[in-house]
Amino acid sequence: VLEEDHVLVLDVYDFPHRVVVHRVGSWGINIFAVQSTSIINNQIGQQLLASLTIFALVVLVTVVVGIYFGFTLARPLIKITNATAVIAKGDLSVNTDQLEINRQDEYGDLSFSFVKMIQTLTEIIDKVKYSSVQVAASANQVASTSEEVNALSEEIAATVQQITHASSRQSEYA
Repeated sequence: VLEEDHVLVLDVYDFPHRVVVHRVGSWGINIFAVQSTSIINNQIGQQLLASLTIFALVVLVTVVVGIYFGFTLARPLIKITNATAVIAKGDLSVNTDQLEINRQDEYGDLSFSFVKMIQTLTEIIDKVKYSSVQVAASANQVASTSEEVNALSEEIAATVQQITHASSRQSEYA
């Protein structure tokens, strides 16, 4: 009586066969199956080929999906990096519409902050330009006032000299 499955391989006149004996339940019934080993080897080869094909397809799909997600994740970062290079050269005329990334992740946060930084820098530069114009106007006004004061000083000096000259003449006549 068999207690478990047994596999026997028999070579009968150069025609190898595989005999499988299965015990069914506790009733003592045994089932015998005979298969040619060449058929079994052929089936194993087909299964191996199918497994390798599926593995190759899985690898191909994984690579394609990886490349797609790689470009999807890298594209916003490349845009911001290119804009940073332009700004580093002193050009704040970057088109911020292209930098706005409508995503609810770190890339979206980075894009929002970057656009805000460009706007803030532009406002600061505009204020500095306005202040420099005001300083230039004030400097011109100070220069003209200084010229007026200088002219008045020369007038006063001339008047004092005339008074001194007139006074010394009166002293001579007196």
